[in-house]
Amino acid sequence: MLTFDRKQLTDHLEPLPKRLRVAFAAACAQRQLPNYVSASAANPRTDADAATRMLHGLWDAIARNAFDSKRIQRDLSVCRALLPDYDNGYFEGIEFADDAIVSIGLALDTALKGASHDAAGSAERAFSALDEYIIRRFHIDDSAPGAESLIDSFPIMQAELSRQQADLADLHAAAKNPGSEAAIIVRIKRRAESDATSFFG
Repeated sequence: MLTFDRKQLTDHLEPLPKRLRVAFAAACAQRQLPNYVSASAANPRTDADAATRMLHGLWDAIARNAFDSKRIQRDLSVCRALLPDYDNGYFEGIEFADDAIVSIGLALDTALKGASHDAAGSAERAFSALDEYIIRRFHIDDSAPGAESLIDSFPIMQAELSRQQADLADLHAAAKNPGSEAAIIVRIKRRAESDATSFFG
């Protein structure tokens, strides 16, 4: 059974060049984008179009392997402004919207600084969203013995962890054969867009 280990994931991301680390983080954010979009009608602080544009721009930068630090910094400022406003009142799915936009922000941070731990953080937000969803949907007492293993065993959690492992495997293959990077990045992007429609099953 797959489990999430941020340190181990960071270690696996470390050998990759920056471009591929950013692709990994962007894929994790892409799969969560619908969680943010669906929340946009419930909270006036959210902006689904802006979140979508930022992620699209990031994928474009990955494809060109050209990261404009000024643009990324502007997008990061927008990203922070788009965090759901808990003070405006709770709404269903606010936590998932928060995870999604923070995941985009961490992908942007990876593009700015290239840090493996930021890319791993984007993946951790996907794990966190699924963890919260499973606890709520199936009324699990997360303090009970064995709860963590039970949550990890759910098919939707295993599916996301498998997707992350598949992305890593593809990116490591690309790192060994730089000529394949562009095609593999396109494949990962398309896969993430497709998987986003069934993130919660």
